[in-house]
Amino acid sequence: MKIAYITRSKYSNKDSYSGTDFFIGKHLRLAGFDVEYIDQIPTYPKFFCKIFGYINKLIYKKDFICDYNVFVCKFIAFIITRKISKDTDVILATNSILLSYIKTTKTKVFWTDATFAGLVNFYPDFSNLSNFSLLNGNKVENKALNNVDIAVYSSDWAAETAIKNYNFDTKKIRVIPYGCNLDISSLESRCQLNINKQFKVCKLLFVGKEWDRKGGEKVIEVAKALLKLGVPVELRTLGTKPLYDDTSRPFFIKEKGFISKNIENGQDLIDDLYKQAHFLIILPKAECAAMVFAEANSFGLPVISSNVGGISTVVKNNINGKLFELSTSPIIIAQNIKYLFENKQEYYKLSKSSYKYFLSNLNWDVAVSNLKKVITNEE
Repeated sequence: MKIAYITRSKYSNKDSYSGTDFFIGKHLRLAGFDVEYIDQIPTYPKFFCKIFGYINKLIYKKDFICDYNVFVCKFIAFIITRKISKDTDVILATNSILLSYIKTTKTKVFWTDATFAGLVNFYPDFSNLSNFSLLNGNKVENKALNNVDIAVYSSDWAAETAIKNYNFDTKKIRVIPYGCNLDISSLESRCQLNINKQFKVCKLLFVGKEWDRKGGEKVIEVAKALLKLGVPVELRTLGTKPLYDDTSRPFFIKEKGFISKNIENGQDLIDDLYKQAHFLIILPKAECAAMVFAEANSFGLPVISSNVGGISTVVKNNINGKLFELSTSPIIIAQNIKYLFENKQEYYKLSKSSYKYFLSNLNWDVAVSNLKKVITNEE
């Protein structure tokens, strides 16, 4: 079966969307599909976007999202339609708006992590939109849902926002969580690493490009609370520079900056950070589908996170981590970490179940296999 695989970025870029586009394409091939890559789709004419963005700011003091616009989506459809081969069986896109106005009898599927309505007033970039932008965004999203044959979301939350906000045949919805955006090898030895770890200093790992949205400040407060509870702590940050001035830099932070997965030893450097940590901790204010949860679990590393957005589909309390409500105080989170850190058998138990959950739910072999069943009507 031949699939036209459509991505907005260059599909081979492991840094784009945390590598999701790359790993989906890779595992589609491994699953036996003949993959036709259609990537680097220009999602809007830049001049058009600048003009409308300027007008919205000037007149309405509001923002304008270029991607979610009728004119833009029709332009995208024109570009994509010209690139699809005649012998293609299925069109798969990693964003719904790429298929809003595609006209074809071929099977159309998107696999994404959010709806436009779900992002509005949830993500910062979607929190000050003009009525014009809101109208267009919801229109092209609704059009996509009615135009495709199958709508696949990576979380129950995303699927629920589609059902709640749009008028379409909900029978076409499926939920398939994403996999792990790391090249996997020696899985068993990865999990075994946790048994040999030293428990003198509690090593926390924060991974994310957006410090504020990912809850970086609260993570620091959790680390400080651990110190007050008598637990020596080290917080390593990967992907972004924490937002504080040098004079207020906590002594327990070790900044690793951004490490590209595209460079020769990039994954090795990232792997080492997971291997050395006791917990992955990100406490987002808003989140669709953080890919780092699966990455952490592939090392048997338990996740500490917030119960917000699509996270609860991926992180199951006491199975592959601990989920806390946004209102939970840093001291309560710290107390839970302290308990696991000081009770090694409980830690090992959670580590082992985290790894098992990765094997059964959060890897691309399982995810793409489930997608294949949906596409080929073998559910």
